[in-house]
Amino acid sequence: MRQALDDLLCQRSPGIFIDRHADSTVTGMCWGFCCDDGWFQLIDSLCAAISVCERVGTSPPVVARQVKEKFGRLRFCFRGGDDEIRRLVCLAEDLSETTCETCGRSGATYFGVGQGVLCPECLAKASTPIR
Repeated sequence: MRQALDDLLCQRSPGIFIDRHADSTVTGMCWGFCCDDGWFQLIDSLCAAISVCERVGTSPPVVARQVKEKFGRLRFCFRGGDDEIRRLVCLAEDLSETTCETCGRSGATYFGVGQGVLCPECLAKASTPIR
């Protein structure tokens, strides 16, 4: 993810990303957001929903441990929270399966050198051959 979007997520949700620059022995967030820009809105919306749950007192605080792409799907690893937070995270992870990693438009899973989600336009631009 571009640094400007990384910074914006940390600015908007400082409690969730409190460990963003912590040591690798403490958190995987030390490597930043290991996904493309297209999932920025998914992550931002997820964090806004988590913050609402925390603010109204229905959920314990949440701290992100790692945010990455794995097998063409968003992975949002965290500590804290409750069942409602887990439901919100699962929803965002499910939505990532149909959200282009590059631009955020509707996409589909592709298999190339790796696995990912791209919209038709971004797939056409990709240099990776499809199997």
